[in-house]
Amino acid sequence: MSHTRFFKKPSLSIDKADHTLQNVFSSRQMLPNTVPLSRIVRQQKTDFIYFKYTISVSFFVLLLTLLMPFFVLFY
Repeated sequence: MSHTRFFKKPSLSIDKADHTLQNVFSSRQMLPNTVPLSRIVRQQKTDFIYFKYTISVSFFVLLLTLLMPFFVLFY
């Protein structure tokens, strides 16, 4: 059993992460990233919130579907 799951992942500043990303692109002889990393991170957070909302609604609909026979029996 690995104990790495108990350690918090190190945080990286946006500037340092952007610099690292640009270095990766340049080392692979690719065009540099034109989208600011802060925008990518913000979009990822927005997508995650939408994902959590969608999962919650789906769970509620599934729960209602599974409980529907009980509502019919006791009506």
